[in-house]
Amino acid sequence: MDSSPDLAAIQKSYERPIEQRVQEAVDGLLSEGRKPSFYQVAHRAKVARSTLYRNAALRACVSEARARRSDELMATAKPPGYTGDLWQIECLQADLSALQREYDRLEGQLELQWAMAERSATIYGVCLCEAAA
Repeated sequence: MDSSPDLAAIQKSYERPIEQRVQEAVDGLLSEGRKPSFYQVAHRAKVARSTLYRNAALRACVSEARARRSDELMATAKPPGYTGDLWQIECLQADLSALQREYDRLEGQLELQWAMAERSATIYGVCLCEAAA
């Protein structure tokens, strides 16, 4: 039995408008209780992150969902005795930690890609000195 994804289903998903795919991705992340990031939305909607950033309507959709989720978290999860500022600082620190983890993961992928490119360059005799600078 073939374990590859159904090509027809993949092609059909691309037939839906980008706006619809982005909104479905945002809604899915929110329904899971997650704060949508541009990376996650782009991955689920099968679009480039640059598309989300360049298109004002798509960028607003993701940004508004992120702000709405942050507001929900701050309103519902604030422990007693916390002032608004202190709680907001902790939320921002949590967001920063999540971004740092994503940065570390992406940096590892980048290092792996460079290592693979350098290996290929050695095999084919191509110099990557200028590309790395």
